[in-house]
Amino acid sequence: MKAGGWRFVRWGMTAEEIVAASEGCARRIEADEREGQSGDDFTTLAVAEAVIGPFEFDVSFRALRDGTTLTTVRLELRDAEHYAGLLAALTAEYGAGEALPREPDRERVRWRTVEAAVVLKRLTWPMDLGVDVVVDYEPNDANGAEA
Repeated sequence: MKAGGWRFVRWGMTAEEIVAASEGCARRIEADEREGQSGDDFTTLAVAEAVIGPFEFDVSFRALRDGTTLTTVRLELRDAEHYAGLLAALTAEYGAGEALPREPDRERVRWRTVEAAVVLKRLTWPMDLGVDVVVDYEPNDANGAEA
């Protein structure tokens, strides 16, 4: 996917609309693979790969569990060693950010834009999937929940 290509996607889109907006760079998750791509509180609608500057991500477009429209975009940083660079890039883009209360297994920084909450998470426990740095984008009013 072209740098920022996922940004053409809008909240509330269906899987088909996401694929179309990404100009086919995203692919829809079919029912037979959805369970492995989803969690207790979300359903993955589509996935893509993205290169944004020096960062490579696996992108998942998510709905609320059993939902059919986009509520969150997650970018999983492929090389966790680039965490400091990603934090610096997000700070340059959005400003200082707000350090959220540290939890035993993660560090979090949040930025709020006009349209979305952006949360950078550094997960510090060993991950089965090898993912330990993620960026979540979600609408500012996503169920009124804190990111």
